[in-house]
Amino acid sequence: MFDTIVIGKGLIGSAATRYLSQHSPNVAVIGPDEPGDWTTHRGVFASHYDQGRITRILDEDPVWALLAKRSIEQYHYIEANSGISFHYPSGGLQAAADADYIDRLARVGQQFAADFQTYRGSAALAAACPQFALPEDAVGVLEGGGAGYINPRALAAAQLTIARQQGASIIRETVVSVETHQAGVIITTAEAHTYQAYRVVIAAGAYSNMLVEPPLALTLKPRTILLAELPPPAAARLAAMPTLIYDFRDNSAFDSIYMVPPLEYPDGKTYIKIGGDRLDVPVAHSFDALRAWFNSGGSRAEAEALKTVLLDLIPDLGATAFLHKPCVTTSTPHHHPFIDTLEDGRLFVAAGGCGMAAKSSNEIGRLAAVLARHNAWEDEAFAADDFKIRPF
Repeated sequence: MFDTIVIGKGLIGSAATRYLSQHSPNVAVIGPDEPGDWTTHRGVFASHYDQGRITRILDEDPVWALLAKRSIEQYHYIEANSGISFHYPSGGLQAAADADYIDRLARVGQQFAADFQTYRGSAALAAACPQFALPEDAVGVLEGGGAGYINPRALAAAQLTIARQQGASIIRETVVSVETHQAGVIITTAEAHTYQAYRVVIAAGAYSNMLVEPPLALTLKPRTILLAELPPPAAARLAAMPTLIYDFRDNSAFDSIYMVPPLEYPDGKTYIKIGGDRLDVPVAHSFDALRAWFNSGGSRAEAEALKTVLLDLIPDLGATAFLHKPCVTTSTPHHHPFIDTLEDGRLFVAAGGCGMAAKSSNEIGRLAAVLARHNAWEDEAFAADDFKIRPF
């Protein structure tokens, strides 16, 4: 009988496990490892199977800004105590044709004492970030400090390493059912094992509703990312570039895009990564559809649209090859994660990253761990209503 079991060992689940195991070694996290072959895998996938995600404080929404600020402040501790590096403070540029949008970012940045500089006009932006060919009317804000990118695979591994050091059990299985009883919660896995705990935190990302009844208002949005392979000279030339988030005024395919500097992937090659917030975002209405999406490898049409944007922003890129991969974002109606109680004293949830949770996952996991331990919301800096669940 465990004190607490966390379902899902991705970014949020691994963080929750680390915080819970600080107070009790009788904690477990259950979740499968990354599949070896995405095209034939019949089980679940996770959102952290990637090498680069943007981290930053600056955001229009103060809730996301504070989640990120608190998480970034913990990166050094996690790296030092796990022995795993995952944080790369390359700096982060956010740019747009809408000066009011950039001003809103700056106001939130001032609220949370972020390190940033505002640039108005393409000449100023070109001087600050010469890697990008931005439009003449672009305005931008360049964030320093801890802004840059993280390796999400490495961050999850670092969190789990510390949790294991603190006595937590890591169970590499797939949960298929959760049943609450008077004495606790019984969990059954696809491997035909059962586990029991007094409390359970469901942090299963896009698959959380497989374990929740009635289902939560989580919208699954299949996405495609593009990786541009760079030879050593091109990678060296672009090595100092910051991350980029660019908000379009009139692009026919995307509301915005994000870009991560050149980094090495598990195949030993160096890629620049670009992804976008599509205007016509498809929705996966079933878990079978979501699995089919990951098996398919993603959308070639979306990849081609991303390639066009990438070559517009870095005309002299010098890529030798392009490949694309599928991913998924899990959105909520209030555009914040759900961090809430499903059943008093027994069952809790932390899910719905809205495409922005990687950088903030440590704080989301911490809030979920505190809620589960105390069966009450105890952080006065955040309103519990900002994270309340909503049913479909």
